[in-house]
Amino acid sequence: MINNLKVSVVIPCYNSEKTIERALDSINEQSYKVSEIIIVDDASIDKTRDVISDWISSRKSHSIIKFIENCVNSGVSASRNIGIAEASCDLIAFLDSDDAWNINKVKYQVSFFSSDPQLYLSFHGSENLSDKNVLTKFVNLHQNEKPLTKYSLLIKNTIPTRSVMMRNDKCFKFNESMSYSEDYDFWLRVCLSGRKIINMNVVLAYSFEDEHHTGLSSHKVKMHNGVLETYRNIYKSKLISRRMYFFLTGFQKFKNIYKRLVK
Repeated sequence: MINNLKVSVVIPCYNSEKTIERALDSINEQSYKVSEIIIVDDASIDKTRDVISDWISSRKSHSIIKFIENCVNSGVSASRNIGIAEASCDLIAFLDSDDAWNINKVKYQVSFFSSDPQLYLSFHGSENLSDKNVLTKFVNLHQNEKPLTKYSLLIKNTIPTRSVMMRNDKCFKFNESMSYSEDYDFWLRVCLSGRKIINMNVVLAYSFEDEHHTGLSSHKVKMHNGVLETYRNIYKSKLISRRMYFFLTGFQKFKNIYKRLVK
């Protein structure tokens, strides 16, 4: 039984004039209505702000929207941190401006928090729809959730940012010095702190990035380096042992080399 838990949604955006409406529409159409939408525009130089302003003015629910504009481009981590600081509801959900949600995402996810006071963060699957604009409306919600162990998360980041909902206690922030894998750094800090995390084991979010873009060699190199930086950060914070640090970095480097050799 869902109680009255309220949800804040944090949306960072930069030059998102072509995708932001789709993201906002997917929030607006939720079967369980959110109480607050915090949009943080990171000094866009296209028409993103105009598109957002038009969308807000055309909605009756404009009173639940906080529209914040950064004076200078500060990066996605800084924008998310601003959103976290501004969030006033029980739970925070993240959605990037080029992603979207299933219509029942919030309803289903809130039910997990309502039934488990110890749950700190939950996530679910995500489907890549490339350039398609048709979202799946109905999914099988009768899946068995899976607790996330620190070892499985240390080996691989399995948490899509667009799928995350968490308690709003202001205990964690995104690392603003990181350009890649900043989300992985965040999830690991939550997990290694001992907070309970579960995988809802159902697809309730969508990305639209084309595979040609995600396959760029430069992008893969930066992501690989971002993962290594994450391991360095959590090791320096004494969240993992020296032995674990060397194992993880060695495994990551081996995996990267193996992928290049089998191309």
